[in-house]
Amino acid sequence: MAGKIVRAAIHPAIGIARVGSSEDWLLAPQVPEPALRVVGNSHDPSGQLKREAVEFRIYGYDSAGAVVAELTADSAEIVWTVHVANTKAAWYKFRHAMDLPALSETVVSRRNPEVTDPRARRALVIDPGPRSISGKGQGGRREHAFDTGAFKGSRVYLGELTTCEEGRLRFLPGRGVSASPDGLPPYVAKEQDAFGNAAGWHDDMADGPVDAVVRIDGKPVPVTGAWVVSAPPSYAPDLKSWRTLFDVLVDLYVENGWLPRPAQVSFARDIQPIFARLSGLQWVNAAFASVFGHGAPFDFANPALLDRLRRNDEPDVHKPLRGAVFSMFRTVRGARTGHRLLDAEPGTWPWLYGDSFDASPKNADPNQFLPLGGERLRMMEAWVRGDFLADVAVPAPSSIGEYPLALQPAALDRASLDFCVADAFHPGIELTWPMRHLSIYSERFRIRRRQDPEPDYGPMLDTRIALGAGGPLHGQSPGSLSRWMLVPWQIDTGGCLSGYLTNLLEDGPSFWPARVPNTVLSHANYLKAIEPGSSAADRSEAFAERRSWFYRLGTSNWGEQLIDAFGSMGVIEAYEGLAGDRDIPPTIYAETLPPAPPGGLKAETPAAEAADPRGIPDPAERDAMRRMRFGH
Repeated sequence: MAGKIVRAAIHPAIGIARVGSSEDWLLAPQVPEPALRVVGNSHDPSGQLKREAVEFRIYGYDSAGAVVAELTADSAEIVWTVHVANTKAAWYKFRHAMDLPALSETVVSRRNPEVTDPRARRALVIDPGPRSISGKGQGGRREHAFDTGAFKGSRVYLGELTTCEEGRLRFLPGRGVSASPDGLPPYVAKEQDAFGNAAGWHDDMADGPVDAVVRIDGKPVPVTGAWVVSAPPSYAPDLKSWRTLFDVLVDLYVENGWLPRPAQVSFARDIQPIFARLSGLQWVNAAFASVFGHGAPFDFANPALLDRLRRNDEPDVHKPLRGAVFSMFRTVRGARTGHRLLDAEPGTWPWLYGDSFDASPKNADPNQFLPLGGERLRMMEAWVRGDFLADVAVPAPSSIGEYPLALQPAALDRASLDFCVADAFHPGIELTWPMRHLSIYSERFRIRRRQDPEPDYGPMLDTRIALGAGGPLHGQSPGSLSRWMLVPWQIDTGGCLSGYLTNLLEDGPSFWPARVPNTVLSHANYLKAIEPGSSAADRSEAFAERRSWFYRLGTSNWGEQLIDAFGSMGVIEAYEGLAGDRDIPPTIYAETLPPAPPGGLKAETPAAEAADPRGIPDPAERDAMRRMRFGH
């Protein structure tokens, strides 16, 4: 039986909000397997993309660490305080992750290096200061908005605070605005490290601490704070990356003794998700669809195939199949920062780029392509041996209220990170490579707070300083996590794509298709695929066709175009398919376009300059994109 509340903690420990061009918003996922996004609910009636707000809750714990209750405005006095900032323009340029052994000589300069006066450099920091809120159903007033920070004298809105009727905190992020007050271009080819380090530009991403003062019956209760991060939109909100940020942190904590290993490997919990996520990417990348999609050789949604992969009966007749499937993965063994290369070929699974893709000699570094490693490698090896529980997956709770009270904090912590991509940290979508360093955490999932002013690291940042004891990978301040990301954010979203190796599959490998789709099933083809009067051949042909997610933008300069068009892009949502049909699955993820696309984009019409009606770039166009992104 739970005892008296002696302390409290805010969950999720790291909350992820997502920008959108609309005033309207949705709640970010609160459980690892939430209900599917309602079709058409991603955009508002005017065609603008809704924001994702993150909700924070407070749980009370007893002296034994057991959850006693959620603390709401009905049971406690709560005053929330949040402090977010955007410090990208005053930080250092991003070239690649600075903790890669093969790239240990990396040295980068500051962004906006021509600004040398300390006061002028402070004008590059967007810091509106902290905001507080309390009570039920509050928000909407000026004192709750992070709108007093400025970039070179121009005010920038970074979000706002509200509370729900229970007094829980909701952080609404910015609206995805990127701009240059001086009218500078977002990309200048002749500049060093030009991609994603635009001089004179800002965006409205931000991060910082979330705290609360809590009193129960007038008595103060100590509260462990959280952290909030604003991130780019998720254009496939129901899908998960093959490896998530949660997976990365589990590896980190197990490796360092902060988290115990499960006593036994479970097929349903540990193995099946590795396969399911490969098949899930069929809806956002044509290469994955060709091999892992519905009816494909490795359709991991096929119950018959899953049953064979799950069984370890005696005699173990399925062991050769498990070994054959495992052999398809590229695997890396060893310490996280000292990998030994076993196989870094781009054709092995998964077809995803790694942190050092195109930054070091071909295949000389295992991080060129994403490997199977860490705890998932260990669990897969146990699975191959037959040393696992052959259990069957059961539906997980789809809302936080369905979880027992004791499990709600962990569910919130995981859900927030399970929909973040982990690879490649190039730099990524939500957060990047510092997240895999134990030194930035005070405990599991809790960001360490900086207690003193951060030192000036000088005009250049090298790996010795970046990874050193006095460097930036320790206590964090408002804006410290998001500063490593690119500016403006749309350049990265539209610039790190797929198919750079044109001698392989047309659309593979890829960077992060679960958040930024590459090739998708259009809504028009979805309707053809389920048309009752059509022949099976016509339905199959429509279902198999994938077109570029960017097809309405043409085949070039996607990143720059997204600065204005990001809110009118399609969102991949779950539609009803055909039950019991051999060629068409019962659930289909297809593109939903906004009801009235802003910015002059037409609903189903590809850009006039697109030579391929699917909007897919030809090899020359892909090569131009590669040179822009990687500088060669």
